[in-house]
Amino acid sequence: MDPYLGCVIIFAGNFEIRGFRFCSGQLLPISQNTALFSLLGTYYGGNGTSNFALPDLRGRGAIGQGPGPGLTEYVIGESAGEESVTLLSGNIPVHTHLVNAFNGSTVATASNSPANAFFAEGPKAGGISGKAPNYYLTPGVPNVTLNPLAVGVNPGGGSIPVPVMQPFLAVTHLIAMNGIFPPRN
Repeated sequence: MDPYLGCVIIFAGNFEIRGFRFCSGQLLPISQNTALFSLLGTYYGGNGTSNFALPDLRGRGAIGQGPGPGLTEYVIGESAGEESVTLLSGNIPVHTHLVNAFNGSTVATASNSPANAFFAEGPKAGGISGKAPNYYLTPGVPNVTLNPLAVGVNPGGGSIPVPVMQPFLAVTHLIAMNGIFPPRN
């Protein structure tokens, strides 16, 4: 059975079948592929006067062109997407971090003197710590208002890209270079 010219197939092998080419974005001369150029044009690249490109499906998933009900419209030949993204502060919801400091029922005050005082407990395993001046806490003085700018929470994260690629299986995509010219309905 002859395929339709320009038909893309999935093949489990790793070589080109006779009459097909890899869908790897290669440029072809229009003069030697006029029928295929009449179908593809420059949707996938090329200058349109002396050459045109085959679709490049290496590392990409195919998606249907056109609009779907309630979905984004995709134009034939459009290419988009990333394998991973780095989330920035503008990509996450606005939120706050609470800082809780207490010593049982003892109310503490800030002091620059270590006399009759104790150090605050160090960070827990897996916690986040930062560099700050040493403050000593003195028990016994009730209802001390702390400067809200004196207590801070270090930012989290490491600006490491997050993979967003769906599970996949790599196969070979081939395009028919010869065959029946597809009739229009």
